[in-house]
Amino acid sequence: MLLDNVLGNTVNLIDLLAGLGGGTSGGTSGGASPNLSSILNPSAVSLLDLKASLLSGGSLVVVDGNVLQKAANGALIDVGLDIGGSTSNSPLVSVGGKILAHGANGSLIDLNLGIGAGGAIIEVPPTGGAGAAHDDVYRFYNVETGVHFYTASESERDIVIAQSPQFHFEGNAFDVAANADAGPEVFRFYNRDTGTHFYTANEAERDLVKATLPNYQFEGVAYTAYADDGGGAHEALYRFYNTETGAHFYTASETEVALTKQNLPQYHYDGIAYYVDAA
Repeated sequence: MLLDNVLGNTVNLIDLLAGLGGGTSGGTSGGASPNLSSILNPSAVSLLDLKASLLSGGSLVVVDGNVLQKAANGALIDVGLDIGGSTSNSPLVSVGGKILAHGANGSLIDLNLGIGAGGAIIEVPPTGGAGAAHDDVYRFYNVETGVHFYTASESERDIVIAQSPQFHFEGNAFDVAANADAGPEVFRFYNRDTGTHFYTANEAERDLVKATLPNYQFEGVAYTAYADDGGGAHEALYRFYNTETGAHFYTASETEVALTKQNLPQYHYDGIAYYVDAA
């Protein structure tokens, strides 16, 4: 049974909606290259609502494919989530220390829930602890343009959801620093010609865009990122340039990076844009 049915006074660890399994491919005809949506198949999949609630200071442990809650007294409680191996038919699988979900056409989707080798513990900081504050960055997929949009603003997220049905909401893509002094600022531009956005933490690139691309409207600071991985505390955010749309794609998922490199030749890999935190 679910942990939140047996434990009170809980704190939310994960409330994740991820497009999973089933459906048909959204590939195009006539030899055209498929877009990212056709690989992840977000419009033709079921939704996994994975919610693990933990006592303050508690932790999750993976033992023989079972996700267990480690209580303060050392007891282990099964939370009802099973994780299989790389060839398992389980909805959730463990590959290389990552928790993945089965997507369309046999693909695997990274849920950004690393468990570590041999079933490591996922710690939960005590309530009121000194953990660093984070801001969520939300991702949308524009089904009309085939381009993604990112925002750290909850009000902007809600406006897009309410007023722009062509934007498919994909949830919390990654987290960034709530402290403006934590790292470099990420600047946002709006391309008036294509209706898409561009993000950069490089001040020289920001200034070059301002000076040479008048169709790019500068919108200021989008959020605060990190300059490096902080000794493994932060994750790389990778950037691609779509040579067909002239837009950029950003992801912190190494699985998504591999899928894009393998299946989307029109996406030119730009490397690491900056560093963020896992969602």
